[in-house]
Amino acid sequence: MNDITVSCPRKIVDVMNLIYRNNLTTVSGGNLSILDDNGDVWITPSGVDKGNLQVEDIVRVSADGACSGRHIPSIELPFHLQIYQSRPDIRAIIHAHPPALIAASLVHKTPPVGIAPVFKLNCAKVDIAPYALPGSRLLGENIARQFAQGCDAVILENHGIAVGDQSLDDAWRRFELLNFCAAIAIHGTPHGPLKTLDDAQCEQFWRLTQEHPRAPLEQEHLAERNALSGIAQRVHQKGLSPAGFFFVSQRLEDDTVLMSLPGQGLHGLTEHDFVRLPATPAGPSLAALHQAIYARHPRIRTIMMALPPHAMGFACTGAPFDSRLIPESYMVMRQVKMPAYAALFDGSLPDLIDRRSDVLLIQNAMVIVCGESPLKAYDRLEVLEFSARAGDYARAIGDIVHIPQRDIDDIHQAFNL
Repeated sequence: MNDITVSCPRKIVDVMNLIYRNNLTTVSGGNLSILDDNGDVWITPSGVDKGNLQVEDIVRVSADGACSGRHIPSIELPFHLQIYQSRPDIRAIIHAHPPALIAASLVHKTPPVGIAPVFKLNCAKVDIAPYALPGSRLLGENIARQFAQGCDAVILENHGIAVGDQSLDDAWRRFELLNFCAAIAIHGTPHGPLKTLDDAQCEQFWRLTQEHPRAPLEQEHLAERNALSGIAQRVHQKGLSPAGFFFVSQRLEDDTVLMSLPGQGLHGLTEHDFVRLPATPAGPSLAALHQAIYARHPRIRTIMMALPPHAMGFACTGAPFDSRLIPESYMVMRQVKMPAYAALFDGSLPDLIDRRSDVLLIQNAMVIVCGESPLKAYDRLEVLEFSARAGDYARAIGDIVHIPQRDIDDIHQAFNL
């Protein structure tokens, strides 16, 4: 048994598990494939439980059309083959039915990728394919036509989405980012019109994310790195940020600053995906922004940057977020500030943080949460998203009644805030 025979089915099962565990498809919906170096296509089977997929279930389709395996291939095999024929650079495809992207397919619109730079920089090449019967050659022609014109993702009218990339991991990251984008737009729209960024603003953000000199780690601070990777995986499990965008850092007692590397899959972040930031900030960069916050606020030991979808609905519309919803939300977050997008670049962000404001919703960019420990920072992120979600639910059934100031004063007195 060669490496391809083992690696392709294993990768398909691993990514399908991610998709299913994150509620992005159903038992019967969706299919994944990989085109290997021999020209064979490995694809998920038809009629097999996507929540309990095994390596032995994956079907191999050779270049001459012969199938091998214990199942028949997905009925959508024709459009997978047509995409590969139309785009030789694509080596992996995801088709699934995540609710937020299904919503886009029902209204025949693409997700508004301009609402945040991470979406526009990674998901800009998306279009719509006309509806056709599932499994039909016409559906494949409609989808492949859009890929042939340069799209990397295609919304299928009243059906779902297809995403192609050079590897299944890359396709998964783009697929999940697009779903977060669609979800943020859905959660934000009730607050008001969505704001978007232009190409120049996104290019400005892209420069912040580029790698800067960082000191590698060997055996130092393994316990701290393991703890951070565990929290990062919890962030992904809770749907608080996509795998393609999350940064966490921690300042240790010796003033060493550990930070996660950019571009690492959040769900698989390990202790090896952290570096030590140099003593002198290299900038401008997101790493330098972390260091500037630490320099300004000695009490802060952990910083997280994330894209929680309900909270980002506020950040992408400019609607203010009021934490006076339940006592926990106010006590954990207090005042949630919303700086303009430009604050990422003008040096003003560290001064906006104080003991009453450790949560920042950066317009059209991200959420920044700070804490005296990794757990406290994570708690603020989780409480922020749960509170934003509860508020979204409440608006669907009535007008929100915030805790009045007299009761806020009682909270301050009772808990020495």
